Amino acid sequence: MKIWIFAEISRRRLSQVALELISCGRGLTADAQVTAVLLGHGLDGAIRDAAAAGAAQIIVADHPLLENYDDCRYEAILTNLVRKYNPDILLGGATAIGRALLPRCAVKLHTGLTADCTQLTIEPETGLLLQTRPAFGGNLFATIKTAEYRPQMATVRPQVMKITPFTMVKEPEIIRVTPSEDELRGSFDWLDFIPKAESDSDLRNAKVIVTAGYGCGGPDGVKLVRDFAAAVGATLAASRPVVDAGWLPYACQVGQTGTTVQPDIYVAIGISGAIQHWVGMGNAKKIIAVNKDPDCFMMQQADVAVQADLFSLLPAAISKLQK
Repeated sequence: MKIWIFAEISRRRLSQVALELISCGRGLTADAQVTAVLLGHGLDGAIRDAAAAGAAQIIVADHPLLENYDDCRYEAILTNLVRKYNPDILLGGATAIGRALLPRCAVKLHTGLTADCTQLTIEPETGLLLQTRPAFGGNLFATIKTAEYRPQMATVRPQVMKITPFTMVKEPEIIRVTPSEDELRGSFDWLDFIPKAESDSDLRNAKVIVTAGYGCGGPDGVKLVRDFAAAVGATLAASRPVVDAGWLPYACQVGQTGTTVQPDIYVAIGISGAIQHWVGMGNAKKIIAVNKDPDCFMMQQADVAVQADLFSLLPAAISKLQK
C-alpha cells in the first residue's frame, strides 16, 4: 500500500507533525510503503529527518521559489506528483499550511478529504482507510471512508499520533523532481516572515501542563491554578469555557478548538472531561484530575484522581512547595 505524507517543513527541518505522520503511516499496514513528499529549499536536513523517521521513499522538490509556502505552487506540484505515482493514501498535518493545501489538492484530484482526524486505521475486510474525527461540535466521533476515489486523503491534528521507534535497515529511495515553469507560477508576492515569539504558553512542547477548568469558578480560582503551575514549573492551560469567560487568553486553550497536547503529565483542575476537551489531551502520558465530583469523566479516566476543593487543596500545596 502506497502511503504518502506531505511532510511539512519548519525552518528547513521536518515539522513535528510530519514525523508523527511518517510513524503513523509505517504502522497502518504490514505492507505499507511510506513516501515523504518534501517541497521547499535547502532540504538536506529535512531529507535526513524523513529517512530517520522511517520513510522508505522521499520525493524532493527543492527550488528557491519554494522556500516559502505558496498555495498555487505547492498545489500544482503535489497534484501532478499524485497523478504520476498514484498513491493509495495522502496525509498531511491539520496545520495552517495543511488545511490550506490539501483541500485544494482534493478538489483538483476529484477525491474526498477528511479534516482534523484524531485516529487512522485500516479496515481489515476492505483495506480502506478509516478516518476518525470529532463531529457535531465534538459530541461524537465519526468514522469516514473514501470507497470510490483515490487517493484517500486526510489531515491529522498535531500531537495525536505517537512516534514509534524506527531502526533503519537500508537507505530510502530519494526521487528528486524539478518543478516546471507552470508549477512555479505563484499567487502572491512574499514580503516578509516574522516568526512567532516564544512564550510560556507554547503548549505543544510542554512536558508538564496544569489546566484550569470552569470548575475554578472565576478569576480567583484561575489565579490559584496559575500560582500552582508556577510552583511546580508547569505550563498553564485552560479549557474552552475558561477562555470564553475571558479568564485566560485563547493561546492557553486545550481541546478540539484549541491546541492538541501530549505532555508527560497533564493536571486537570476543575475540568469535567467533555469530549471536546478530551480530544486535545487524551494522549497525555499521565493524567491527574482534581475535582469535587468523583463521577465526572475526567476523574474516571485519570491515572490519579483527587477528590477535593481546589480552594482548600491548592493553597496548601503551594505553601508546601514554596518551603
